[in-house]
Amino acid sequence: MSPAIRVWGGRLGECPAADSTRPGLGRALALLSRDERVRARGMGSVAARTRFVLARATLRVLLARMAGGGTEPRDLSFRYDRRGKPYLPGGPSFNVSHSGDALVVAVAEKGRLGVDVEHVRPVRRRTRVSARRFTLAEQEWIAATDDGVSADEAFFRIWTRKEAFAKAFGRGLSAFRLFSVAPPPDEFASNGDFACTDRFGARGGLTWVDIPGETAGRWTVTGLPCGGDYLAALAVDQPSALVAMLPDDRARSDLASALLDL
Repeated sequence: MSPAIRVWGGRLGECPAADSTRPGLGRALALLSRDERVRARGMGSVAARTRFVLARATLRVLLARMAGGGTEPRDLSFRYDRRGKPYLPGGPSFNVSHSGDALVVAVAEKGRLGVDVEHVRPVRRRTRVSARRFTLAEQEWIAATDDGVSADEAFFRIWTRKEAFAKAFGRGLSAFRLFSVAPPPDEFASNGDFACTDRFGARGGLTWVDIPGETAGRWTVTGLPCGGDYLAALAVDQPSALVAMLPDDRARSDLASALLDL
């Protein structure tokens, strides 16, 4: 089984253009397409605008690096499906998620994939939200968690996997009760950041699905190495997958070079 999925995770605050008062943000903005720049300008808050610009600039730099052949980040031409999800005609597949200062980007040669990252925090009306969005099996898993994991962390272990799967096949929150995930005990020790150069294999993780044309056995839904107060997950339409975590210092260096060369 060869590495099929590359994942980069990092902090937007570590990007060389993270300070919205510095010229670097303008350099990041210059990597974006016209429609992306229009979208950024329409965002109500400086924080939201900064996160969007940095996330898209990072995505473009990573995709251009993987494409090779002298591809420039600004030359990538995204198209959008009916739900507004960007894609590149002919591949590769990719997905992006950011929460607060955390960003996760996943890229695969082909197929459907989704990622999600969430800041673990107290969930208001957690039991009510779980009853509305989670299957009975998932609710029972949260209730039975006894390995020292807090109820909020258990909630987000479920949530990130469900969000990643829903994004992979193009559905929203309304589909959350049409499938069930099964988080195992935490696969990865938290080391305080996203840095990881390891490759790991993942299998299964989707126990059942009630969506026409989909079967649980064709999917892998798994947690990703993460750190701090964040949890992340990946879903891909492969029965097993080898995931390569990209060193974030290399990706950050590429992003810095792209910005500073403008």
